[in-house]
Amino acid sequence: MNMDIETDAEIVTGLVKKLQDKSTPRDRLLTVLKDLEYYLHQVLSCVVSLTSQPIDRSITLTIKLNNNRLNHKHCHVLAA
Repeated sequence: MNMDIETDAEIVTGLVKKLQDKSTPRDRLLTVLKDLEYYLHQVLSCVVSLTSQPIDRSITLTIKLNNNRLNHKHCHVLAA
């Protein structure tokens, strides 16, 4: 299996390049803009989350949850 895995930052860079490329077909630009909106929303949500509630408070929440399934999910969110 041959897979090319990209980070979100690489995907956003590629999308911006497609927007700037004058040869990108007009009908493709709508899809590029929708994709770019999705990835930029993810990045912005992450920044807002990290700046509005410090990580140490978030870790304390994990300890207080007292629910393995919630703790597991919360750790995934922290790691993301």
